[in-house]
Amino acid sequence: MRIIFNWFWFLITSVSFAQTLHFEAISTNFDLPSKECYNIVKDSKGYLWWSSEQGLSMFNGSKIKVFNRLNGLEDKASYALAEDTQNRLWIYGANRTIYFHKNGKIYKAPFSDFIKAKTSSFETPYSLDVTNKGKTLVINTNKSTFEVDLQTYKVSSFSNYTSYNFVAFQKTNEAITLKSSFAHNPASKNSRTVGIVDENNKLIQTIDLTKSSNELISSRPVVTQKGNNTYFAIDTYLVVLTGKSVSLIKKFPQRILSISIDKQNNFWVGMRKKGLFLYKNSDLNSMPTCALADLSVSGILVDENQEVWCTTLEKGVFRCRNANFKWLSGSPENSQTYEILKTVGNRMFTANNPKSIVELNNYKQISYNIPRSFSEMFLDIVPHNNKWYIASHQYIAVTDSKFSKIKLLQTNSGSNQNALSLHLVDKQLYFLNIRFLGKIKGTALDTVATFPFKIRSGCHFEGNKWLLASSDLLCILDSKTGETKQIAKMPDPVTCVYSDSKNRFWIATKGSGLYKFQNNSLQKYVCNGLEDALYISDIKQYPDKFLWLSTHTGIYRFDPDKLLPRVEKISKEQGFISNEIYSTAFNHGLYYAATSEGLCSFTPEIFKTRKTKPLLYFSELLIDGKKQNLNSLQKEVPYGISTLYFKFDVVDYQNSNRFLRYQLSGTQSKNRLSSTDYISLDNLKPGKYQFKVWVPATSRNQASHALVIEFEIAKPFWQQLGFIIFFIVLGLVAITLLFRFLLNRYKQKEHEKTQLHKLIAESKLAAIQAQMNPHFIFNAINAIQNYVLNNESDLAYDYLTQFSKLIRKVLQNNQSRLLPISDELETLKLYVILEQLRFEQAFEYDVIIDKNVDIFQTLIPPMLIQPYIENAIWHGIMAKPKQTKGRITVEFLTTTEMLLIKISDNGVGREASQQLKRSNNHQSLGMSISSARLEMVQRLYETKAISIEVTDLSENGQINGTLVQISIPVELTLDS
Repeated sequence: MRIIFNWFWFLITSVSFAQTLHFEAISTNFDLPSKECYNIVKDSKGYLWWSSEQGLSMFNGSKIKVFNRLNGLEDKASYALAEDTQNRLWIYGANRTIYFHKNGKIYKAPFSDFIKAKTSSFETPYSLDVTNKGKTLVINTNKSTFEVDLQTYKVSSFSNYTSYNFVAFQKTNEAITLKSSFAHNPASKNSRTVGIVDENNKLIQTIDLTKSSNELISSRPVVTQKGNNTYFAIDTYLVVLTGKSVSLIKKFPQRILSISIDKQNNFWVGMRKKGLFLYKNSDLNSMPTCALADLSVSGILVDENQEVWCTTLEKGVFRCRNANFKWLSGSPENSQTYEILKTVGNRMFTANNPKSIVELNNYKQISYNIPRSFSEMFLDIVPHNNKWYIASHQYIAVTDSKFSKIKLLQTNSGSNQNALSLHLVDKQLYFLNIRFLGKIKGTALDTVATFPFKIRSGCHFEGNKWLLASSDLLCILDSKTGETKQIAKMPDPVTCVYSDSKNRFWIATKGSGLYKFQNNSLQKYVCNGLEDALYISDIKQYPDKFLWLSTHTGIYRFDPDKLLPRVEKISKEQGFISNEIYSTAFNHGLYYAATSEGLCSFTPEIFKTRKTKPLLYFSELLIDGKKQNLNSLQKEVPYGISTLYFKFDVVDYQNSNRFLRYQLSGTQSKNRLSSTDYISLDNLKPGKYQFKVWVPATSRNQASHALVIEFEIAKPFWQQLGFIIFFIVLGLVAITLLFRFLLNRYKQKEHEKTQLHKLIAESKLAAIQAQMNPHFIFNAINAIQNYVLNNESDLAYDYLTQFSKLIRKVLQNNQSRLLPISDELETLKLYVILEQLRFEQAFEYDVIIDKNVDIFQTLIPPMLIQPYIENAIWHGIMAKPKQTKGRITVEFLTTTEMLLIKISDNGVGREASQQLKRSNNHQSLGMSISSARLEMVQRLYETKAISIEVTDLSENGQINGTLVQISIPVELTLDS
C-alpha cells in the first residue's frame, strides 16, 4: 500500500478592509431636476426638501414636487434651507433673494430686497439658521451675516472684526451659535484666523488654521451643535467651541462640506470628493465607516428613524435605509459574490473564488491563496486533533491553524476525494461525498458506506444512522449495515439538512420552503411570516437560540421552541443591498451575511421593531371636476353633485406600495381600501357624512393618524325645510281659503235657511199675534155689551172711544217685530184704562222706569206685557174681596247685559187662582199665547237668553200677590 501526499505552501496576503454603508440613489426611481444638490432638511410635516442648481425639491417618499420659476421661485438655483416654528421654510436663492414656503406656495420675503441691496453680486448665499426659539433668522453669505427678527422683520448686520477670516458670535441661551465668514485677510497668506465674539460683542479668543501653499481655503464654514459643544468645519479643519474655549480637533483629507451629529451621538462628515465618514459615538479617533466614495457630500440629514439622507454635488440625493448594516470593502475580491460563511470557534472564514480562503479578523481580510488551480470554492472547515480540515467539491485537505501549508488527502489508491461537508461525531471525523460516507483517520480517507443515489446534503442522525437527502428523496442510512431506508419523497430539491441544539432536524428545499423531521415523521413547517421563504439555501442556529434561514427573499429568524413563533425578517426594505442570501454567520457579537452583492455585517439591534408612522395630509378637493377649497365643505354641498374627489398626500419613506383605508358613515359600516392616493365618492344621497381616511398598519409601519372630514349633501329643494314650510303655509292658505269658501257657502245657506226660518217664525208670530188680538177684542166687546145691557150708554160710549184708540194702536204696532218701550206703554195705558172702566176702578196701575232705561230707544216685542197684566187683573185682583183695592206695578230695570221687566200685583196668588180656574172651568189663552210668542222670538233672534220667571209674593207667610219677571238680552233690545 502506497500513500501519496501532495504538499503546497499557502501564499498569505493581509488586506485591511473598511466598513461602508449602503446608499441608494434617489435618481434610480425618481427624476431629479438637477443632480447638483446642496442642502437637505426635513420639515415639521415630515417632507424632505433639498436645494439644487435647478430649483427646490419636495419629497414625500413616492413623488417629487419641484419649485422653480414656474411656481414662485424666481432664482434658477436655491442654496440654503431652514424652517422656523411657524412651519415656514426659508429659502436662500442663488441671486441672493430670500423666499419662504407656506401652505404649498412660495412667497418672497419682505426683507429680501433690503438684504440683497446690502450684499454685492460677488457674494455667494451660503446658509440659513433659525435661532432664538424660532424668532430669529440668521443669513450668511461668504462675506456677510445678517440677523432678522421674524416678528418685526427688522434686519441687523454684523460688520466688525473684518481682520479675521471667520467670526463666531456666541449666544449663551441659544441652541445654535451665530457664525460669519469674511473675506480673507491678504496680510496673512499662509494662515486663516477664527475669532470668537461673545454676546456683548467682545473678542474672547482666536485660533489660527495653518495651510500649506497648495491648499485652497474656502470661505464657507460649516457648523453643528451638540450639548454645550459647537463644531465648526472650516475647509479641512474641524474646530470645537466649548463654552469660551475653542480648539482644533481634526484635520481631514479633503474640504469638509457638511457635518452633523445625530440623536445616537454619531458624528457624520461629508467631504469634497471623499464621500461620507461616520464616527460611532462621536469617537473621531476611531476608524470611520465610509460611504459614497469619490462623491462630494454637500448635505447630511439623519431623521427620526435613523435613515440617512445625503445630497451630493455630482449625483443628486442618496438614502441609507439602515446605518446598522455595514458592507465590507477594501479588497479586489469584494466585487465578487460570496457564498460561503463558516465560523469555527472565534474565527470566521469565507470565499468568493476557488483560489483562496478568506479569514475576516478585526477589520482585516486575510487571504490564504491555494497554489493549485481549482474550479470549486471550499465548502467546509473543521478543526480536529490540532489540525484543520478543508473540504470542497474537488478536494479534502489538511493544514495547521495558521494555514502555513496545505496537504491534499487521498485514498489508498492514490486518488483525490471531495466532500460536501465534514462532521465530527464522537471524536471521529466523517465526510459526506455525493456517493458515500467516509471517515478521516489522520491523513487517510476510508469509505464507511455507499449510497444508491447521489445526495445533496446530510447530517448525523443518531448512533450509526445518518439523515440524507437527494434531489427528491429523504432517507436514513445505517452506516453499520449499509442499508438505506426511504422516509419521504421531496417535492423539490433539498439544499440543506440541519440538526439544531435539541436534535430537531430541519430540511430546506429549493422551492417549497422548510420541513421538520421529528419522531420519524416529515412535516412541512407552516408559520405566519414564512410564506415567502420558499427557496432556502442555508439554516443556522446561534447563541440567541433562533433558527436563521438564508433565502432568496432575505433572512428569516424565529424561535423553534415556541408553538406559534414570531418570524422576523431582514431584506432590502430594511437596508440590505440584496435579498439573495446564501449563508449567515455569527462572530464576536456581530452577524454576517453572504449575499449576491457582497458581505454584510450587522448587530442584533437590527431586529428591534422600528415601526414608523406615515403622515397623511389632505391635498386637493374636486367637486364634479371643479377644484374647491376644503373649507367649502363647511357649507352644504348642493343637491345634484355626482362626484366628490378627494386627493391625499402620504408621507411615508418605508413603503413604496401605499394603501388608504377609508370609512364613510351613513353609507357603509365597513371600511374600504384604496390603492391610490385619491378617493372618489359618487352619487351620495342627501344627508350628513363623516369621511374618515387613514394609512393602515403594515409589518413595518404603524397606522397613520386619521383625517376626519365632515360634510353634508343638501336635500333637494322639495325636501328642504324652507320649501316644506312654504308648502305647508301654501297648503294651509289653500285649506283656509277653501274652508272660508265652504264656510261662507255654508253661512250663506244657513243665512238663507235662517231667513226662511225667520219668515216662518214671523209668520207664526203674526199668526199668534192674530190669535191674541181677537182674544182681547172679544173681551173688550163683552165689556161694551155689558154696558149696553145695563143701560149705561155714557160709559159704553167712553169705553168704545178708548177701545177704538187701543184697536188702532194695536193694529199699528203689529206692523213691527220690535217697538220702543214708550209705544208699548201707550198701548198698555189704553188697555188698563179700559179695564179700570170695566171694573169700576177696582185697581191701581203704576209704571216705574229706571233712569238707565231709555224707553224711546229700547225695543221689545209688541204686546209682550199686556197678557200678564190681563192675567193679573182677571185671575189675581178680581178674585180678591171687593173691599180690597188692587194694585198692578210694571217696573223697567237694566243691567249691563239684560233688560228686566217686573210685573207685580197684590192678587190672590197662583195657587188660589188655579183653584178658581178649575172651579169655573176656565182656560187662559193669553198666557199660553204669550209663551208661544216668546219662543218664536227666541227662534227668530237665535237666542235662548229670554226668560220668564213667575213667583208668589208673600208676607208673614200669607200669599199676597204674584211677580212676573221677564229678562231680555240688551243686544236684542237694541236691534235695528
